[in-house]
Amino acid sequence: MRKTVLILGATGRLGHALLRAFGDAGWQVVAQGRGPAPDDLPPGVAYDRGPLDPVYWSQRCPQASVVVHAVNPHYSRWSEDAIPALRAAIAIARALEARLMFPGNVYNYAFPIPAVIDDRTPERATTRKGAIRVEMERMLAAAVADGVRSVVLRAGDFIGAERAGTWFDQAITRDLRSGALCYPGPLDVVHAWQDVDTLAMRFVQVAERERALPDFVRFHVEGHAVSGAQLLDAVSRNTFALGLATRRYPLRIKAFPWRMLALGQRLIPTWRELLELRDLWRQPHALDGSDLRAFLGDEHGPPESLDTVVRRALRRDPRLRSALPDHSDHSTLERST
Repeated sequence: MRKTVLILGATGRLGHALLRAFGDAGWQVVAQGRGPAPDDLPPGVAYDRGPLDPVYWSQRCPQASVVVHAVNPHYSRWSEDAIPALRAAIAIARALEARLMFPGNVYNYAFPIPAVIDDRTPERATTRKGAIRVEMERMLAAAVADGVRSVVLRAGDFIGAERAGTWFDQAITRDLRSGALCYPGPLDVVHAWQDVDTLAMRFVQVAERERALPDFVRFHVEGHAVSGAQLLDAVSRNTFALGLATRRYPLRIKAFPWRMLALGQRLIPTWRELLELRDLWRQPHALDGSDLRAFLGDEHGPPESLDTVVRRALRRDPRLRSALPDHSDHSTLERST
């Protein structure tokens, strides 16, 4: 019989990538979402707008052996919605006797954040969002006593999501069509980035072997830890290689409007939440993924190049897609990445 995965929050940035990754790997995929089924739902996916309720899902999807919690509340509503949503996911996993998978991030760590974060780095959050994240992972660890097995896959900021809303598409490449890039921090500071497709693939690889895991475990997914200058150079280089710009190389760089966010934070809650995490852009940090590499062995494989990841992200951006010329796949760049 085909293995079945239930993906909660399947219409979000990670959730959508997970639908494809699990489906491509031969899993039966059941997708939970709040709104109508998206037009680009992969073939074979069963979409359901059911509530985050264990009774409902024990009847609707009793065969699921893995539940992925990809629910991502609006940035300004984390304090109200994040923990209740995870509590519901834990109850659903318990009812299905399934392994619960959870995407972690680097908010859990105190400022100054360690330059290299491994699976044993202590979690001492110094922000509201960080404290919520620490509590969520504490809930997962505690749920073992109630028979719920779980795994956390921690990653950096997303690149290449087909759903808008990441730092990459909302800040860095937002004004690319007008010949400008924007970066939220000093250009010489290393920042952890994660290709969404690769992260989704890691979820599948771990799910395939989840029986070999302890009841609760954290893995870090090693993406691309690069400076702002390295990332912007890759974006600029691939922008020209794809034919999205023709006049000025490299593209000009604008400062991120942190001051404007500070002035408007009382009126716009999302700006207040972004400001709280400003230090992530000022302090170098990278994720050590050696434990995950050791667990997956040869299946882990080498990472894709930064150029490949950035080029795919630019091609996916709906604001840029219409500007891509037919001859955008340049063989010279392909051979160099």
